[in-house]
Amino acid sequence: MRLFADERDEKIGEFREVRVKQPDGSTSKMFVTEKWLQIQKLEELLKKSPDEYVKVNFIGPKGRRLEILKIGDEIESEMVRDFIDNKSNELYGLYSFSDGEENIHIVTKPIWEEALQRMADLVPFINSEVKDIIDGS
Repeated sequence: MRLFADERDEKIGEFREVRVKQPDGSTSKMFVTEKWLQIQKLEELLKKSPDEYVKVNFIGPKGRRLEILKIGDEIESEMVRDFIDNKSNELYGLYSFSDGEENIHIVTKPIWEEALQRMADLVPFINSEVKDIIDGS
């Protein structure tokens, strides 16, 4: 059960109407993409089975993306144990391409944050968002 989501998801893809339950018990309409809906379902799995799934934050030449991976199936449990960020309980990774093949590297959060900052220095319009991401805002 591998899922990719990126920040452009809200701007592209097929939209679908869903009903969202509000704290007061009422419901409201919301238009979302299929990909966003899949993320929400996997986030629920992650909450119910945190020992089975892990969230991985990636950055690379095509921007940021999120993956939720099944531990032991899509990512080795040793990798999770060695690189999990204890504060966020998430993994962080970098991806690149070589000869059309994607290369993935799981790294520590400080290395990921440094790569994110370097990317922001190269792409000025995301620079203001980087501080919020690193600060957890």
